[in-house]
Amino acid sequence: MNRLIAHLRLLRTAGCSALLALSAGCAEFDFAEQDLSLRYVDDGDRIELNVKTRGIFATPAGWGQSEDQVLASGKERVEQMAAGARYFYLVTFPFMLDLDEGDWSEEEDWITKEQRERIWSLMDKSVSVTSASTFLDEAGEVALDQRVEIKNAKACVAAMNELVTLGVQHELNEAKGKPADLAEIFGSEASQDNLRAFVVAGGVWISLDAEALVVRVPMTPYDLALCMKAFLEETAVEGGSSGSDSDWADRRGAAAARALFANLEELTVEDGVVNFRFPVNARGRIPWSFRMPRHPDAKKFVAAFESEELK
Repeated sequence: MNRLIAHLRLLRTAGCSALLALSAGCAEFDFAEQDLSLRYVDDGDRIELNVKTRGIFATPAGWGQSEDQVLASGKERVEQMAAGARYFYLVTFPFMLDLDEGDWSEEEDWITKEQRERIWSLMDKSVSVTSASTFLDEAGEVALDQRVEIKNAKACVAAMNELVTLGVQHELNEAKGKPADLAEIFGSEASQDNLRAFVVAGGVWISLDAEALVVRVPMTPYDLALCMKAFLEETAVEGGSSGSDSDWADRRGAAAARALFANLEELTVEDGVVNFRFPVNARGRIPWSFRMPRHPDAKKFVAAFESEELK
């Protein structure tokens, strides 16, 4: 796993720094399965996001909670989401977003208060839940269906690109003068040079249209090969079957990696930048499917609901 930590850090930095600015932090629940689909609609400049989550179970959101408190807080969160709260938990951390209760006014050392509030204002007026409901899935466990609309899609994608650039600039500044840290986070010196040139040129990290989602990461073919090897190591992890936290975490990391890259159609390196292309399917949507074994605590979560709440 050391190779994974060393050579996938750039992917995580580029892909996650934007989300960390909007992250909801720890969730009160987890899940075994999730199906996502994304569709860009050029007419109206909007994004449709469908999220179907199955096998939900409660998890501690803080220290010292009793089992009853864990179940109650998990149930409250899921009920809020079913009522239309703009809280989203997609695949794994840090893809946890809370557009209703997040503290958007706090200034951090890598993003100013003005930048944060401007981007939040855009997200706040653009993202809405058009429908949501809980139900029992085929295994008799709690499931949640959310349908989301994102207006001003091009502006929202541009804002995500801005956040990624700010996050990467911060990481570069933090590691300045520390060759070992730079190598761990950003790979070889050639990849670091590619990254700096990409940032200075105002490179686009994420683009989305009616044909595909493309994610761009500055990196040499050598560092890309190391990342691919690390990816294979990560996805080979199966973990144990005890349901313990450590087993679940190992399995979840492997399942998340498989889910995020399963729909990858094209991988190219052009001018020192890796292009990850995720195309639409025959229905015009970009799909992802996340699969884990069912968790033993899911049955306890079902018992926390009244029968009429899960149809």
